[in-house]
Amino acid sequence: QYSIPPSPQNLQNPQTPQNPQEIPQYQPIPTQPFITKLDQGNPQVSTQGTQPSPSVAINDPHISSSVQDSGLNPVILQELQRLQALASTSSSYSATDIAKILRTISDIASNPKKEAESPSTSMTQQIPTNPISGPSTPQENKLPPSPANTFITSTIFTEALSPGSQSRSSSVSSIPDPNIQHIQKVPEAPVREKRKKGPAPKLDGNEVCLICGDKASGYHYGVLSCEGCKGFFRRCIIKTPNFKCKNNGQCQMDTYMRRKCQKCRLDKCRAAGMKDETVLTEVQSKAKRMKREKDNSTFVASPHHFAPNLSFNGEPIPSLTSHQRNLVEMLQANEARFQWPTQEAVAKVTPWVESGDSHRCRASRFAHFTELAILIVQLVVEFTKQLPGFLTVSREDQILLLKACTIEVMLLRAAKQYDKKSKAINFLNGKFYDKSSFYRAGMQVEFVDPIFDFCNSMAQLGLNEAEYALLVAINTFSADRPNIKDMHKVEAVQNSYVELLRVYLKIHHPSDPLMFPRTLMKLVELRTLNNYHSEQIFALKVQDKQLPPLLAEIWDM
Repeated sequence: QYSIPPSPQNLQNPQTPQNPQEIPQYQPIPTQPFITKLDQGNPQVSTQGTQPSPSVAINDPHISSSVQDSGLNPVILQELQRLQALASTSSSYSATDIAKILRTISDIASNPKKEAESPSTSMTQQIPTNPISGPSTPQENKLPPSPANTFITSTIFTEALSPGSQSRSSSVSSIPDPNIQHIQKVPEAPVREKRKKGPAPKLDGNEVCLICGDKASGYHYGVLSCEGCKGFFRRCIIKTPNFKCKNNGQCQMDTYMRRKCQKCRLDKCRAAGMKDETVLTEVQSKAKRMKREKDNSTFVASPHHFAPNLSFNGEPIPSLTSHQRNLVEMLQANEARFQWPTQEAVAKVTPWVESGDSHRCRASRFAHFTELAILIVQLVVEFTKQLPGFLTVSREDQILLLKACTIEVMLLRAAKQYDKKSKAINFLNGKFYDKSSFYRAGMQVEFVDPIFDFCNSMAQLGLNEAEYALLVAINTFSADRPNIKDMHKVEAVQNSYVELLRVYLKIHHPSDPLMFPRTLMKLVELRTLNNYHSEQIFALKVQDKQLPPLLAEIWDM
């Protein structure tokens, strides 16, 4: 629907233009009241949209004296003369009549090939273009279509489908009018330009699917489409179903009808440009995924040798290769070697004060924990240096990884040595510390309680020695640590350990398919505890408490 300029008073006595070429052009203006909302890809016609516009009086005596020498298109000239005739025969007329005339003028101006058409022909036989279903054809004038089948094309909707298009004919709205024959569209593929090879253009967020009109997520199989149509086309090519249409292939495709008629939806996908050969079959997808896992692996062999027994979900249980078994055994041996500090080192630690709540007692307990932390940090460093793949990383990245992961590895060790019955942590191979021990050393509740909650959740997970060692290795090689230079190499080593942990958990926990994701989620909790630890270090700075040089350097105090 198009309306005239909004100031009728300006049209009562316009100034005579000095030059015939300066005759004011009537520009089509989209009228918003006819488009109320977009529901499932189709605009709904408001009940107020069929009401006639207010009457507007126009009296322009200069049109007849100027249009003859203006050099305009003859058909446009005829329409302007019709406009003059209306003004001369009636002092007031409906804006709907003006809209019909202006729409014809706009259509002829945008498509010069329609010069030979008469004004009446162009008005009654104009076929609006649907950017989704293509051009539509006239239907016999029987009963008017129901509002659910009426489609109005808005300018914004069209521009989103065809960005950069110069044609304005598709932006003309088709408004139901009792004087115009109702039109029903016939499904037809929209005219699409062949896109050049290369990366898909970036989307601005307003594009719609060329199949159903839903919001497009990108170019899938060469066509701008949504996630639903992408997955639908892929499933159809892989499974090759035999669809049938109850409407002889004449279904109008939108977000509602796409679930009702799969035959027309598949035809629309192919008509829009989706090709069967661009879809990978299931076998090709699995082969591609296996190749990617092999490329990401550095020193761990990725091909899996499957055993005949099946897991809980029916998938075959993989078995470790000889190289993988040797790697797991090496990790377990190093974990046992660097699990406890030596007796000589423990003898030098400040003794634990059981009773007393004075400042001196709290300072003594704090010194006990800090000296104990130094011994554990030394064990963590020695274990990390023995990890396969650690020496392949640059010296600078080794230091950064160690400084970033130390507190998280210490917490993993504490979780492994946590006793569920006493709810205490065994730090010195026989000496247990509960929450109250940390409180009496002056540590904050906000830091202590989350540590024990984490240890309790890890105990419920029930990991063995090898699984703890693999989790430590995965946590150590985190490429997202600050200032890491060779992120790809660090990530490649981590991927090898992640794959090894996945296979190992599948072997030892075949009835629990969620064991692997639950284990990796513990790394997220460790990051949160690391933040709590940073807050604790900041509190020590505020209290002007000094840490030993090794801890101060590692924790940047």
